[in-house]
Amino acid sequence: MSNIDFDLLKIFYEVAKEENITRASKNLYISQPAVSQSIKKLEDELGGILFKRGNKGISLTEEGKSFFEYVKIAIETIKRGEDEFLNYRELQKGKISIGISTMLAKQVLIKPLLNFHKDYKNVKIEIVNGLTGDLLDSLEKGKLDVVIYSENIKNSRLESISIKECHYCFIYNSDFYSFPQAISIKDLINFPLVLQSKNSSTREMFDLFAERNGVVFENSTEVVSQELVKTLTECGLGVGFFIKEFLSKSDKKVLKILKIKEKMPIFQIKLAKSSFQEPSQATKKFIEYIINNN
Repeated sequence: MSNIDFDLLKIFYEVAKEENITRASKNLYISQPAVSQSIKKLEDELGGILFKRGNKGISLTEEGKSFFEYVKIAIETIKRGEDEFLNYRELQKGKISIGISTMLAKQVLIKPLLNFHKDYKNVKIEIVNGLTGDLLDSLEKGKLDVVIYSENIKNSRLESISIKECHYCFIYNSDFYSFPQAISIKDLINFPLVLQSKNSSTREMFDLFAERNGVVFENSTEVVSQELVKTLTECGLGVGFFIKEFLSKSDKKVLKILKIKEKMPIFQIKLAKSSFQEPSQATKKFIEYIINNN
């Protein structure tokens, strides 16, 4: 037996369910003769009779009843699949896996995440923290949908979108230190610094900035995160190298931005996605929220 046209099965299912060609044709939006012809064609392909025709209408033969049970399972399973797919397409269901550092999550993810969840409550959000290299590797392997990062990494297999420009600065607590209106970075060698550890992109940027200006700093405290840089600077441990946009209004009541004569470095916060895999509808919409809320 050749493969049966799926449209014939749908017509058979509707006629068997209604036990009436007129009602079935209305449900299917096709003419009664077209329905009758389709049933005849299906019977010819199967090599048997599916319906008994009589004065009171039509009814399934024994073979037709048996065939209907299988067709019913297939049609209704496919219908559930179509409904499920529609739920994903219209964001009634879905899941997004986001890779991001804790510090960036606090600064660039919270607002768009809250707005997205408000509009699409049934979409599940998974947030994965880790080193940028590990997160981008997971993105390549399809374990994550997007990664938000700040390091200068190039990867032809990933597509990156700039979502926010940020500026580095030096911060201090005026209860412990005082400075003239503006100083050179060279003048900072006389003050203790609070820096992020050497395995971070922020520290790499600081070291490059110092090298370009011919300065070597030896008096510094190293910590693992920008959050700790801010905390220890508040405590008066030294002058911190920090991201300007990450200072809150309450932070600025305690911490001051030190004016530096040299041009301070800037960097881009980026969102990476696969260059080869089409993102899900939920991921596409979430990227819009990230871009529009930063």
